[in-house]
Amino acid sequence: LGCDTNSRTSAASVESLEQQLKEMAEQLSDTEEKKLKMEKKLKGAEDKIWVLQDYIDEIETAKSQREAALEERVLELQAELSTQARAHADVVGELQNLQGCSGDHTPQPAPQTHICPPTSLQLKSQLRGMAKSLERQIRELEAANIHVSSASLSSPSEDVSIREQLEALRCRTPEDSSCPASPSHLPMDELVQLSDKLLRYSRAAENIIKKLRDREMEIIMLRANAEEMQAERDVLQGQNERQQLQLATLNKRVEELRVRNEREIQANAAPLHQRIQELETLCSDLGNELKDTNRKLAKTKQKLDKTEAVMLRQEAEISNLSQHQQELVNNLNTDLAAMKAEKQQLQIMVEKYRSEDSVSFPQLIEVMLAEKNADIDQLQHRVEELQSQQENSSKSQSQSKSKSCRVSFADEVSYSRLTAGERAREAPQESNS
Repeated sequence: LGCDTNSRTSAASVESLEQQLKEMAEQLSDTEEKKLKMEKKLKGAEDKIWVLQDYIDEIETAKSQREAALEERVLELQAELSTQARAHADVVGELQNLQGCSGDHTPQPAPQTHICPPTSLQLKSQLRGMAKSLERQIRELEAANIHVSSASLSSPSEDVSIREQLEALRCRTPEDSSCPASPSHLPMDELVQLSDKLLRYSRAAENIIKKLRDREMEIIMLRANAEEMQAERDVLQGQNERQQLQLATLNKRVEELRVRNEREIQANAAPLHQRIQELETLCSDLGNELKDTNRKLAKTKQKLDKTEAVMLRQEAEISNLSQHQQELVNNLNTDLAAMKAEKQQLQIMVEKYRSEDSVSFPQLIEVMLAEKNADIDQLQHRVEELQSQQENSSKSQSQSKSKSCRVSFADEVSYSRLTAGERAREAPQESNS
């Protein structure tokens, strides 16, 4: 029982230690899973940060390139616009001079034509040169306008002031229709063509100015977008720095947890290993004890087998003895019956002799009857003793069967060595006791 209690206690302690080891392993696996999840999240955040940083760098590069191209284009357009504005101012000045000259000479058209024909020729040549230069500049402006964008031209309402100014340059005299062949009206056709070209030039210039303003607005919007993107970049950089700081903190915490878990595992594992060694030693001792117990059980089983053989032999002897006693009882009963019959005969004889008046002989008969009665009583007592011995032997046989496991092998062997006569002598003593 003590061995069973120790083995159960050791088994319970081993199971509790195994359960603690499983719990520690599960906690360690949970910590490792959390660490892997945090590392995956941090890696994804770093990848996103690097992607956003590359995207911001590309946008900044494209923005700087576009700003540089737009600034160069703006400078070119400003230079062209300043050149065209100077040329336009020169043309307007010359037209105003021509208008002044024509206004001064309108009351006297006839003398003027005859007085200065070389001036009209010179004016025609100047107008032709101005027309050619305006045509070339208009083509350049229109080409520049087409290359800049595909926006629509300015509405006719935008050109009202220019049209009014150019219409004022046309012939205002009432003799325009009446004298078309006059030398003073010869430059007017050239002036009309020149005014149309100036109108086209002004439209192209206004379109260029409009496009420049649009480009300036686009530049402003791009700068605002660049500032917003710069602010977003600063925010993302701040988030990146915070995430890197969190990552460093988490890595430090994970390392601390790992070191602490290793220390706890080592601290918990040392007594566990010691306890396991003790339990292994105890198990080996219990195994040795179990082997010894098995050997003892084998020996005891052999003894029991021998004891059973002895008991069977003794039961056979007892059965034989009981049969002998039964035969003896039967013989005694037969003798008793014979003696009773003899007694009756003697009584009959006594009665017969009494009737014959014999005095001495009846006394003798009385003595004989007394002896026979004593013999009968002895036989009756012997029969009762034998019956009681038979009953006691059957009871002792049942008791010996129930107590056979408690009888030592040495007693059984010593009892088996007794002879049949000695056992027969001991049986009445046991029954009497």
